[in-house]
Amino acid sequence: MWYCNSDKIYRKAFTVQELLIAMVVSSLIMGMMYAIYVQLNQQLYAYRDYAQEQMEYNQFKSILASDLFHAHEIEAMEDNVIKLGFKEGRTHEYHFFAHRVVRERTDVLRDTFAIGITAFHWEENQWGTRLRLETELGGIPITMTEVMETPIADQINKMYGHGR
Repeated sequence: MWYCNSDKIYRKAFTVQELLIAMVVSSLIMGMMYAIYVQLNQQLYAYRDYAQEQMEYNQFKSILASDLFHAHEIEAMEDNVIKLGFKEGRTHEYHFFAHRVVRERTDVLRDTFAIGITAFHWEENQWGTRLRLETELGGIPITMTEVMETPIADQINKMYGHGR
């Protein structure tokens, strides 16, 4: 827009100082928005990794509990290996490593879980077999305990078969 005042013609515009202040303010706002974006992006990736780790843990725990429930016999083969026997003649072997767990089944593909087992404990008594596994979930140590109970009939047979 143009307007005249005596001999001079004026044009409405921003001064250099006003433009400089606007650029500084807008760059501050853009910098804050970028910092917030980077922070949210990092949190999103961290949450995704934790959710993946938690899903892997839950799948492993569910499958191990199901296998122990349906197994007919259990045997500790090596330091970190257990073998489950089923009535149909199938066997499952669990290999516990520092960064993964491998489940090998007869005539079927093997399953690998991205769970690191830091400690493996095996206890067997007249009531059943207890398997205690120590791992970390999100940097927090977790102890997982699964039990394969000895059937009542087997407990009675052991009790009277040994002359108690």
